[in-house]
Amino acid sequence: MKINPLIAIAVPTWGRVSITWAFAMRHVGGPLGANSVDLAPVVGKPIAEARNELMREAIDSNADFIFFLADDVIPMPNTLNSLLQRMLDNEDITMVSGMYWTKMWPTSPYIWRGIQRGPYLDWKHGEFFPVDYAGCDCLLIRLTPEMKELGPEWFSTDWVWNEKDKISLLATEDFYFFTKTRKAGMKLWCDAYVAMLVTAPTTSLGVANLAVEAFDVMFPPPVPSTVEGNAPPDRG
Repeated sequence: MKINPLIAIAVPTWGRVSITWAFAMRHVGGPLGANSVDLAPVVGKPIAEARNELMREAIDSNADFIFFLADDVIPMPNTLNSLLQRMLDNEDITMVSGMYWTKMWPTSPYIWRGIQRGPYLDWKHGEFFPVDYAGCDCLLIRLTPEMKELGPEWFSTDWVWNEKDKISLLATEDFYFFTKTRKAGMKLWCDAYVAMLVTAPTTSLGVANLAVEAFDVMFPPPVPSTVEGNAPPDRG
């Protein structure tokens, strides 16, 4: 095991991010003894094409891991540290996803066991468990020789899922990727300690309020001193 792994930070984006996301990104974590390289953001390209391009750049940079983060997923502090530690503790695991949620209401976790069975719900905060599918918007991937061999098309939206007599038009790049990696015997786990918040790239009041709440929860202001003679002012 390398004691100083190189981690490529990959952000496919449409070129617009919130202040909350930008601030959270500064605290995403940089493990002691590890190095990271920020890949040039891929702006405005179809998502599968963008992810494939970032995978190639990470491999060309001789990175040991690639960390995908979406521009609408707000990471908790030290997200990268937590996901990497799971990898270092479990060398047989190839991919670890953080926990984030769909944008639709009622919201649901973006993880599945099996397909066309609904989201996987039998878990608790802080648990670490295997899943079959997840999103790729907070995902750490170990760039093993076997993973590299699955390229150059790791991701695609040009496919149809078919299992026996069941056919689904779920042509998402993440389901394609995890279907391909599962067939290759690679393991995907979810770290439910690493909880994300998701916002949409819009100026609607609801999303703006969510972003403010997320910022306050993840980066609370310092508590003023209440030592006698140094009490905070009464703002009445």
